[in-house]
Amino acid sequence: MDSDDKKQSKVVRYSGTTETQIIQWGGQGKPLFRFGFAKDLSENRNSDICVADYGARAVTVVTAAGRFRFRYFGPSFTSRESFKPTYITTDSQANILISDTKDIQIVDQDGYFLCYIDNCGLLHVFMCGF
Repeated sequence: MDSDDKKQSKVVRYSGTTETQIIQWGGQGKPLFRFGFAKDLSENRNSDICVADYGARAVTVVTAAGRFRFRYFGPSFTSRESFKPTYITTDSQANILISDTKDIQIVDQDGYFLCYIDNCGLLHVFMCGF
């Protein structure tokens, strides 16, 4: 969710219509998410919250308590500028599946690159039903 002042982004957890948690700031008071760009999120089996932040060209993972765990900028063999995470989901092993504009990347629960699935010539990779 983006703030009304158009300067901040945050993840808000709800129980019904009641806010139960706001995740916005990392260590040293720096924002965890970039304002104004599309974001997608998923919670893995460890209750980590995984956010695909297209504007930051990164996936940010925080604990259930909202503490920063790690940031993933794409595999080491690509440039940071080319990584554009759009959609995200997790599997039963707590691996994180990230839809980039050109492929699906799979990283483990600690952010280590495992493999990728090529888009096989599709124009855009959309994730559904993982």
